[in-house]
Amino acid sequence: FIGNLIVRNIYRGQNYGRTLMKIAMKHLLDSGTKSLLLDGVPKAVSLYEQLGFRKIAKSLRLASVLTGQSSEYVRQMIPDDIDRISVSDTSHFGGDRKKFLQMRFSSFPEYCKILEIDEEIQGFIMGRSGSTSIRVGPWVMNNHSPKSENLLIALAESASGITLKIGVLESNNEALILLKKNGFKETSHSWRMLYGENTGATMSNHLYAICNPARG
Repeated sequence: FIGNLIVRNIYRGQNYGRTLMKIAMKHLLDSGTKSLLLDGVPKAVSLYEQLGFRKIAKSLRLASVLTGQSSEYVRQMIPDDIDRISVSDTSHFGGDRKKFLQMRFSSFPEYCKILEIDEEIQGFIMGRSGSTSIRVGPWVMNNHSPKSENLLIALAESASGITLKIGVLESNNEALILLKKNGFKETSHSWRMLYGENTGATMSNHLYAICNPARG
């Protein structure tokens, strides 16, 4: 998954972005990568299409301010949880993000929650603080439990009234129903785009938040 392509304003329009993408794509494909994915903002879609990418899903960005509270079955994440959640995350995301999960937990432990029922982890949620908001993600559910909402409410309690921002694929009906129930409104969108084989990676509806965008 190609997480970011950034070109400074003064250098835009000079094909630097195209050149960087070609170099990155060649490196990945030469190393045996079968599928390349990214989230492209609307104004960059034509560039990615010219490079051979195609749209596979609309990727929504939503925001809301929630009144959080402690929630049943939700607890703070602890270091020993990383090994456990990385297994399910790899299964649903389609790639190994263990190092990323460790980094997110180390940097923002207060926004990392576990949903555990009868000593079995049902899902987890993470977030990171920005200047004016909390970016939610990853948020991964092993099962589509009615308790999924508890993770979001518990994170909102830690956010203390700060705006929550979240990204989710339009195809994830379970997540969208839950988010709209809690007042989330669409603020923008991008496009999940694919080059190569469609293995279904990053498209699982167990990924309730794609992590701005999904990346590892």
